[in-house]
Amino acid sequence: MNISKIRFAIAVALTICVFSAPACHAGSPLDALKGAIGALVGGSGTSKTIPEGTWRYSGPAVTFKSDNALQNLGGAAAGTALEAKLKTYYDKVGLQDMTFTSSADSTFVMKVKKATLKGTIIYGESGECTLQLQGIGKIAGGKFNARWQTVGNSLSLTFDISKLVDLISKIAAVSGKSSLQTLTKVLESYDGVYAGFRFDKTN
Repeated sequence: MNISKIRFAIAVALTICVFSAPACHAGSPLDALKGAIGALVGGSGTSKTIPEGTWRYSGPAVTFKSDNALQNLGGAAAGTALEAKLKTYYDKVGLQDMTFTSSADSTFVMKVKKATLKGTIIYGESGECTLQLQGIGKIAGGKFNARWQTVGNSLSLTFDISKLVDLISKIAAVSGKSSLQTLTKVLESYDGVYAGFRFDKTN
């Protein structure tokens, strides 16, 4: 299920609850609404680790720092708008060619054109991890706390804005793309969200 379908499910569940409020109790459409919101804002579903395989970038991803369901529901439209806005800037940096390969030993390889970044995935609480990035030449490694979620064949990785800016800067330094000022300003103008990437499984 992709993110647009999840948001459609949220809208449908909310509509049902509005017109049948007394029936919205455990096991009712309200639970479906909460489940859909949970998928939208984070969490790993039934998987404890990112499934191994290669994932190809399919677009920006935005999740919310708040776990408040109503706030997340209200911010869904804003999240969609931000994802559309980020896509333009991501494309300028060359992120549309990115792949993310996760292995059974919790290592990963992130490739963007000429750039190859490697590291280790350290799993924390459900739906959270840290990408421990290896240094490359003069480019230092680093730790990037992330939220991850898999829904069907879709994977999202989102980061605190400052960490995302740092990660994209490292990708750009290796890939030869150095103009990040506009993207940085766009990202830093948003508060209360995590932003990152959505991938589709290729194998």
